[in-house]
Formats: sequence, C-alpha cells, structure tokens
Amino acid sequence: MLMIGHTSSRMILAAAAATLLLGAGTAGATTVTGSYSVSYVAAHGNSPTFSYSGDLPTSNFSVNPTLNGAATAQQNFFTVNPVTNGSDYGCGSNCVNHTADGTITVTFTSLNIGAATPVGGSDLTETALYQAKYTGAGLPCSSGSGQTDCVTWTINNPNGTDPLAITFTNGDTLTIAFFNAEDWAITPKIDFQLSGPSATPLPGALPLFVSGTGLLGFLGWRRKKQQAKTA
Repeated sequence: MLMIGHTSSRMILAAAAATLLLGAGTAGATTVTGSYSVSYVAAHGNSPTFSYSGDLPTSNFSVNPTLNGAATAQQNFFTVNPVTNGSDYGCGSNCVNHTADGTITVTFTSLNIGAATPVGGSDLTETALYQAKYTGAGLPCSSGSGQTDCVTWTINNPNGTDPLAITFTNGDTLTIAFFNAEDWAITPKIDFQLSGPSATPLPGALPLFVSGTGLLGFLGWRRKKQQAKTA
C-alpha cells in the first residue's frame, strides 16, 4: 500500500512535467536557406576577381543557427583576388599612390526559414569598400606594407563586424555579421544568428507547478500511510 502510493505520486509528477514540456517549444537549431551574388564596381584601377571556394556556396546554401542562441561559427565567404599582372596593375594615372579601389555588393536572395519568408521582400544587400595597394607603405586598413588589400564593410563597428538584420513573417530575426579582412587574396568571414518568438520559452510557472504537484503527492502518500497504521 505504501509503495503504490509513493509510486503513484511520482508518476503524477512526471506526467505533469512532461505535459508542460511537450506543450512548450524550445530553442533549437533552425535551418535557414538562401542564395547570394557578388558584384564589383571599380572606382580606380583594375577590378579584382572573385572565387567561391569557401564554406558558403552562392546557390542554395544552408546554415543552422540555434534559435535564441549564440551566432554560428564564422564561415569563409568569398575570396577576393587582386590583379597581379602588368607593371602598374591597371592603376596608371587613375590610381592614387598605386592603389586600386571599388565597391563590392553582396545581394542575398530567396532567404527563408521553412515556410517563413522575409517581411517586405526576400532580397538583402550589403556593400564593402575594396582597396588594393601594390607598393610602398601599407593601406591604413592593413597592418602590413607593400602589396596589401582590404575589404571593409559599410559599417565598421568596433569589433570589426557589420551586422545586417532581416525579419521573417514568423517574427524571427536573422542577423548576418560580416567581418572585415586584410592581407593579399583575402577571404572575409561571415556568421549568422537567429532570434525570435517562434521558440516558446519554458513557462515560468513550471517550477511552482512541479513543486505543488510534488507536495500533493507527498500529502497523499502520508494520508495513505496513516490509514494503513489505523487499519
């Protein structure tokens, strides 16, 4: 009699907790898919070339940020390859101090999270200044000298990233961080972070409910024990 009462109270407690846990969505990895393209407009000198041997393919990429969690690990984006042929590398009289420069534009398309799509359209655009210096002192954005080049995204935050945010129809917000880069034939990095209401947090009342259920189970067990003694 005693064992049955004690086991029953534990079963009630476990069932109640499981019901609440199953009824509440939890934060977990969410698949974000999309594509992107890269274009370049030269201001001075020859244009660099771009290659895409990094972690993020241009078409039908897939990333898995944890909803309401930390950003994904940084991934290699595209690689910028400076012009390396010719005595003046295409600078001529158009370049200042042997420096070529221009604007990189990245456009994300077809972004979605399952059935959720971006609010106000699926295209998301970011730009960066590209500079390449072929001789002499290094660029201000570079720590080296001689042949140096840099990719500096539009907003240069103190931590070297330019977060770009887009909100989806389910209320979630995807933040894409672009990391500045320098060296020669450089590969900027990128990461993704997802936050929003689609993951329902664990109810704040759950600990109180569990405690109350446990107390009721204990009282029932105690009453049955007293009844057994009386009998």
